[in-house]
Amino acid sequence: MRMSKRAQPTVRKRRLAATLRSLRDQAGVSPEQVKEELDWSRSTVSKVETANMGVSVSDVRVLCELYGTDHKITEWLVKTARDAKRRGWWASYNDAMPSIFEDYVELESEATCAHYFDLRRRYRSLHATVPLMGSRTVGELLARLGRRVKVRASLR
Repeated sequence: MRMSKRAQPTVRKRRLAATLRSLRDQAGVSPEQVKEELDWSRSTVSKVETANMGVSVSDVRVLCELYGTDHKITEWLVKTARDAKRRGWWASYNDAMPSIFEDYVELESEATCAHYFDLRRRYRSLHATVPLMGSRTVGELLARLGRRVKVRASLR
């Protein structure tokens, strides 16, 4: 079985990192305070909050205490930290799946809902908008909108 080296953090790690960053911001705690409390470097704080570095369960507990986090949220974060270290069910199929699909499979397995985007409907909507905007073609409409964007950008 081939082992692929992940270039991107997992969905679970991203969720954990984003939540920790949000909690720190809400608590009004600076990265410098986190650095001092956990005896980390400034870059470690940044790497943990951007999911470029994992975080231990014990460090999650210390961070939650520092941020004054509710017990239920702390336990959810601890569980998420544990789960972030586990390999997904798809890892046992690495030999049968191109590595490029690993991220897609992981994203799908972690998804909680699905949204569908109907391009045909969007295309029809764009064509219906053309006469309302005083244009004759989609190209003309896009050109007019582009000019408006340039005008607004030049006002800044």
